[in-house]
Order: sequence, then C-alpha cells, then structure tokens
Amino acid sequence: PEQAAGAFGDLHALERSLEAYSKQRPQALEKYPPIAAETEIKVTALGPLGSELVELGLERRLGKNLSRSVDRLSDLAGRYPHSADVWVELARAERDIAKREAKPDFDRAEAMVDRALALASDNSDARVLKAEFTFERMLRNSSGTPADWLTTRRQLAATLEDDLDNAEGLMALFQSHIMERTPPSQGAFMAMERAFHLQPESKEIRLSYAISLALQGQYDRAKKVIRVLSSDPHAPGLGQRTLVKLEQMEAAAKGRTPQQRVAPD
Repeated sequence: PEQAAGAFGDLHALERSLEAYSKQRPQALEKYPPIAAETEIKVTALGPLGSELVELGLERRLGKNLSRSVDRLSDLAGRYPHSADVWVELARAERDIAKREAKPDFDRAEAMVDRALALASDNSDARVLKAEFTFERMLRNSSGTPADWLTTRRQLAATLEDDLDNAEGLMALFQSHIMERTPPSQGAFMAMERAFHLQPESKEIRLSYAISLALQGQYDRAKKVIRVLSSDPHAPGLGQRTLVKLEQMEAAAKGRTPQQRVAPD
C-alpha cells in the first residue's frame, strides 16, 4: 500500500474520483470516418534514396523534432545533391520550422525550392511550394497587386492540371484567396473539396475545408467536419475554437447573398 500510495497518491481520493467519473453522463464523440481505399493498390519498390526519403518525410510530418529532421535531410542532400525530391523535402522541413516562429521567414526554404527547380523545372511539388512561398511573401510584405495574385494562382492551377492528387497544392490554391482577402472562385472551392477527399486525416486540410464550406453557407456541414477534431486528443481545444469561429462566421454572414461569398472563375 505504501508503494502504491507513493506512485499514485491518496488511493482513497483516487477511488472517489473514479467513482464520480463513472457516474457522469457519457459524451458522444465524433470519430474520423473510415478512409476509402482504392480497389487497386500499386506497390512500388524503393531504392536506398527513396526509402530514406520516405522515412524522413514521415518524421517531418510528425513534427516532434524538426531541427533533427532538417539536419538529417541536409545530410541526405549532401549525399544526393542532384535529387530535386530531396531538396523539396528539405524545403518543407525548413518551412515547417519557419511557421512556428512569431514572424515566419521562408527565405531559406524558398532557396532550397529554387535548387530543386534548377534540377527539375517540372517537379510539381517544387512548383507548388514556389507558389506557396510567393503567396506568403505577397501577404507578408503587402506587395502583391491583384494581377500578381492572379498570375501566381494561374501558374499553380497549371501545375495542378498535371497533378490532381497534390492535396497540398489544391489547398494552397484555395488558401491563396483567403490570404488575399478575396472571395474564392468556384474552382477554388472544388480544389479544396478534392484536397479533403485525398487527405481527410490532415488537420490543416480539414480546417481549410471547413472554412471553405462555411464560405459557401454550408455551416452544418462545416461544423460536422470540425467536430471530429473536438474529440482528437492530439489537437486539444482546436476543434472547439474552430467551432466558435464558425458560429461567428455564420452570424456575420447573415444578410449577405451567396454571390457576395463566391467569386467568378
């Protein structure tokens, strides 16, 4: 008993807390819906570079130690300096670090994207990242004219025509309207919907999709999409804060016409 008390504290108080918890009314939790899998799954053998790049990409997505990810990817870039894919993944890691700063600076990440494009100008991931950084720079410096935003958006759309499964690029197309503070076009809404279809497990994509639905006046659907995050232990408070934001958007949108929320393509 003494050892147990040392590990868990007052056992009687713990028992009382557990009993009180067991009497609470159970709460219904939203779950992530099953992700539909393609009926035909293709298996591709990876070489040493591809295997290492997949591992480091997964490590970066976890985001627990981005500095370590940058160090490991930098080492990989040193061993494979002519691989555009390596420079793209290194740019993503640098971007993810920059996003955590109070004043994000994407210059280092963009320089690595430029290295990737110099090696392979048709690399769709590099072109998507280049568009993202251009949008970020115009937002940060308030330097972009409507024509500049439109030009970059069209360049991104042209890239996506050959890579319709690039969820990150599809989301960037939609988010560019939010960054510019202009009503998204119908094409941007469709792009965001496809991004969510491709990667519903992504919190960032789920959030953007909910905003997309709300801007189209589909508030009930938007809330349903976000309620999943309310019960996600890896995103405490995120779902609830977003639900509050959606309620505010719905209240502010009353009196507006649908045409005021959607721009022509």
